[in-house]
Amino acid sequence: RETDEMDRLEIYTLGSADIGTHTEENDLLNVYELLTALNVDQNHLTVIDPESIQADKERLYRDWVFSDDPRLVTPNPILNTQGRHSVMMSSVLGYVVKSNPDTKVVLTGDCADEIFAGYNSMHQTADSLEEIQRNIREKCNDLPLNDAGRLTLASLFGCHEVSGQPIEVRHPLTSHKLLEFITSCPIDFVLNQEREGVTSKYLLRLAALKAGVPESIAMRKKIPFNEGGTGTKNAEIDTQERQLAENQYELNQIENFVQENRIALVRLGILEEVSDVQEIKENFSQLVVVKNVWNKGLARMLQGNIFRERMSDCIYSTEDQSKSYFKSA
Repeated sequence: RETDEMDRLEIYTLGSADIGTHTEENDLLNVYELLTALNVDQNHLTVIDPESIQADKERLYRDWVFSDDPRLVTPNPILNTQGRHSVMMSSVLGYVVKSNPDTKVVLTGDCADEIFAGYNSMHQTADSLEEIQRNIREKCNDLPLNDAGRLTLASLFGCHEVSGQPIEVRHPLTSHKLLEFITSCPIDFVLNQEREGVTSKYLLRLAALKAGVPESIAMRKKIPFNEGGTGTKNAEIDTQERQLAENQYELNQIENFVQENRIALVRLGILEEVSDVQEIKENFSQLVVVKNVWNKGLARMLQGNIFRERMSDCIYSTEDQSKSYFKSA
């Protein structure tokens, strides 16, 4: 590492300044520990308090997710957290640009889970190493519909809405050289089954250890996205998101939408074949997003299999679960 290059480094992370006891889910404390281990001065770190971007989040939700023109929704709106992730990424990037207008490029660690089989759904139910390899290929093929689409929207559109200018986001882990190297590696470089259970992203973890990352961080279990360890977790309902969804439609309007499109919604795995009002209430925010983009031709594309086959497995949560958002037709 060149000293002058490190002097230019600016690090941004999401979290609350008021930290309680240490938990493995507290990303902010892990960032502090990581910087100390790598001898990086904490003056390079900016902690973004979730409260400081609440107004931007609300406006983006209101204008570009729960609206008649849902511009912050990726080609795959079925993921029940994708609206939240697009809005959160847009808000954070907008904060970075507003606080430092000279910033032109941001580096992120996105796409590691897809490339290194980080999601439990990619390996927990797999019967063979070949199946895991197929799952990795499918996840990478899905990236334009999911994470890559979300990041593009957030950097070019969402960030511009918040700060008045877009920003370039680069993802080093999607480097062609790295991808070519990974495809030439045995699968046990990606998943290590010699330790107790399965260790995903194994090669990445070994590289981190060699770079001086503490073992407590490099080898910790996969933790779901949770807004810096202090906010809404992946499996929880975002109360702000839910309220704005309820402001756009009444429950009976969504019930009517479900009744009119039940076969397609079941086929996409959004609802169970036999659904009731309670299930509609539990999936209300997701159904509002789906209804908004339905009017933009989503139903025609999905039902016409234009990109349906490339969405065979869209479970992005790392919680133990067997249900896929997309079921076999």
